[in-house]
Amino acid sequence: MNKYIFPIMAAFAAILTACVPEDLPKADYNRAQVKDFVAIPGDREVTLSWSSYDNFAPDSYYVTWGNDADTTLTDTTLVVKELENGTKYTFTIQADYDDYGLSGQVSLECTPVTSRIAISDVVATTGDGTVHFEWSKPADNVAGYTLTWSLAGETAGSVDIAGSETSVAINDLTNYKNYTFVFVAHYPNGDSDDTSIKAMPSPGRLYTVNTTNPGLGAEVNLNIDEGVPDGNVVWNFDDGTKMAGRSVCHRFMTSGNHKVTLVVTFSDSDEIDVEIEFVVRDTYFYNEDYQIATGSYNGLKAQAPVFSPDGKTVYAATFNSPAGLYAFDIMTSTLKWSYICQSQGGAYGCSPVVDPNSGVIYFGTSTSGEFYALNPDGTLRWSNSQMKSVNKSYPAIGSDGTVYVMDSGNTLYALSPNDGSVKWSMELSDAGGNGGILVNETGISKTGDGADEIIVGTKNYVYFITTDGSVKTDETIPSNGMTAISCFTASIDHKTIYYSTQSGRGLYSVDLATHTQSSFTDPALTNNAYNPVTGPDGTIYFGCKTSSTDPVEAFFAVNPDMTKKWGYTVAVKNAFNFCFPSVDALGNVYAGMNDGSFLEISDAGSLVNGWSYSGGTGFMGGTNYCDGAVFSGKVGSKGNNGGLFGMYIGNDRASSWCSRGGDICGSSCLK
Repeated sequence: MNKYIFPIMAAFAAILTACVPEDLPKADYNRAQVKDFVAIPGDREVTLSWSSYDNFAPDSYYVTWGNDADTTLTDTTLVVKELENGTKYTFTIQADYDDYGLSGQVSLECTPVTSRIAISDVVATTGDGTVHFEWSKPADNVAGYTLTWSLAGETAGSVDIAGSETSVAINDLTNYKNYTFVFVAHYPNGDSDDTSIKAMPSPGRLYTVNTTNPGLGAEVNLNIDEGVPDGNVVWNFDDGTKMAGRSVCHRFMTSGNHKVTLVVTFSDSDEIDVEIEFVVRDTYFYNEDYQIATGSYNGLKAQAPVFSPDGKTVYAATFNSPAGLYAFDIMTSTLKWSYICQSQGGAYGCSPVVDPNSGVIYFGTSTSGEFYALNPDGTLRWSNSQMKSVNKSYPAIGSDGTVYVMDSGNTLYALSPNDGSVKWSMELSDAGGNGGILVNETGISKTGDGADEIIVGTKNYVYFITTDGSVKTDETIPSNGMTAISCFTASIDHKTIYYSTQSGRGLYSVDLATHTQSSFTDPALTNNAYNPVTGPDGTIYFGCKTSSTDPVEAFFAVNPDMTKKWGYTVAVKNAFNFCFPSVDALGNVYAGMNDGSFLEISDAGSLVNGWSYSGGTGFMGGTNYCDGAVFSGKVGSKGNNGGLFGMYIGNDRASSWCSRGGDICGSSCLK
């Protein structure tokens, strides 16, 4: 059903006070003017009254008004009838003393008003061949109503309605024809002014929208319903934008109340216009509805949010007790479902990944024996209890759906996507601690056999492993201390991979065909570097942990040849701790800091925008970029959950390996 509310101006004003006479010249002593001259407006009439001074007795009174209308009378009251409502009249009166003549004039103005009040609040609800009307009774003495409707100027019908009724349904109308309905209220002293309203019956909705409560900058889809006949469709937005067509998209860039006027003109020139109201939220996306233990808090730490393959759902795993995976609807910022882990432990450094093909979500916790596969609807697909904690490296997913996970015992597992069974496992006893996993499906390898391989980065080594679970001969190289809770990134041509290292060693590159390594370091680099990403021009970006609040370069841009492009200076302790930046198509890079500020830095190294979010301390995790918006989550603090934020930027996502895992799903599969 479509409901249209039309404001209607009723020509009525309740005036209870008398009009005030104008100042006039004084009459002489023998011809005193009248006093207490009062005019009371009525329906097409005005009642006049006056009195004389003591000791004066006029023989009669002479009253004039309008255009040459006058009368003489001896009474001190007069009802002037047959006036036009809404017209201002000037009334004058003079006392007539016969032989002595007329006194001076006393004048005042008054406007008659109707007491036959028209209907002023008609609401029309349209349906299939019908229009239903509701209204409020305009006055207690209304005797009844007549409703007449017409089409293209020709009367199509009428009905009389009892004065006790305040609703009526008109049936057997033609759909998608714009009828004019006219109400007249009947009173004992005559009829009210007309009240007109237009309405168009239809068998279904005129339009659909995906939401009337969008986030700031979110895409709003507006569509004419399929059953509506062809016509000229115009959508008028209150920001001045005008769009034509049956389906349009719009983004509101200011929060608060907005209106869109839809105008549809059909081939026979029938036209209907409808106002659609929107309430735009203050942020593109925000939610912090995580479960917490008593007196505790929850948030995101050492992980990055990931998205469903269609980009409509964002997933995040909380690090504190109880650990859980949360799925949020991006359009509405509401929780779709959550899965709370059995152990009630934490999930520090346990970022989820999503299979880009099936949409299945994988994540683990800091507790041994907790690795889960969840269906897109939040139901458990399977769990695997064989592994130890998986809180130091993120899973990776091959194109065939195989899930690769490394646990805290330095054992690499290849799991079946169907039931979680172990296809094979391999203990990397000399790894020294886990780092990142990358599935290399480019066909580029040192062996030159074109076969896929699994690349595992650890504290001591980078391993190149066959997909059936054996280390390739002579295919292990020193990692020089790859940072735990980190991932690889790739060059534009997918021939080189990069990773970050601990304790000021900076950034390393590996040529996939030769395993030749290069490195970048800088005097400002004295602490751990975290997950690198690649910009659209091949620039590699990464942030570092800082040791004090002294100003220091802590975020770096490195050229593909491993030379420094620029460094960005901050004065924040632990500035980019566990930072996983993301990059848009213009080369702008996004990263959050431990002090709660969030930065957008240009490809030239200058600050484009900076935001600060209150509550939940700082950012100690990653970002991801989808549909023109950047997402990141805060850690939280006692009494405050760390919120998951989404901010609309408007630029496209870079086509490079521009976020943790290389795609919006975080799959870490290089093709």
